[in-house]
Amino acid sequence: MECVPDSLQQRISRGVISEPEAAFILRQVLRGLAHLHGKKVIHRDLKPANILITETGVGMVTTITISALTAVVKITDFGASTQVIDVATMRRSCIGTPYYAAPEVIAVEPYSYSADIWSVGSCMVEMLTGKRPYHELNEMAAMFRIVEDEHPEIPDSLSDICRNFLVQCWQKNPKAVRVVCNDATDEIVAAFSFQLIAT
Repeated sequence: MECVPDSLQQRISRGVISEPEAAFILRQVLRGLAHLHGKKVIHRDLKPANILITETGVGMVTTITISALTAVVKITDFGASTQVIDVATMRRSCIGTPYYAAPEVIAVEPYSYSADIWSVGSCMVEMLTGKRPYHELNEMAAMFRIVEDEHPEIPDSLSDICRNFLVQCWQKNPKAVRVVCNDATDEIVAAFSFQLIAT
């Protein structure tokens, strides 16, 4: 058992996270999801409380460095996770934390790995603004809006790079162009991170 000092939720409670730092955290989260999805596992409850950050150590993903920050990001709490073997085993259960759930999960439609990517977008907004999407609504109202709205509101204060990334995460048709966790995604997020640091 390893003692990890902070969850992403605790980190956010101390203040919003800059875009470059958020990009590096997301890069590690996406690498972790790529590992899970490669094992045919959907997390189904990705949220800041289930993302741990440690200053040192060896995790599922590589160490990041931004200025003085060196951290390893780990995904935790696999209680809601499930395995998808093929199309016939796509999930149809509504599980996870409503504010971070993909519309197809809430609507109890067939879903697969891309449901986790919707949650990545929600985590990103919370990192950058300190508030999760639909924070002002109760769970039932938030679930209704997630299903009915084109996508959660994207704050105007975010850079175009972040806004474009969120649009990709929050595609209503999960088979369309939602971000996929693989080596190509890693390059996209690396470019995303580099562009943010350069600005």
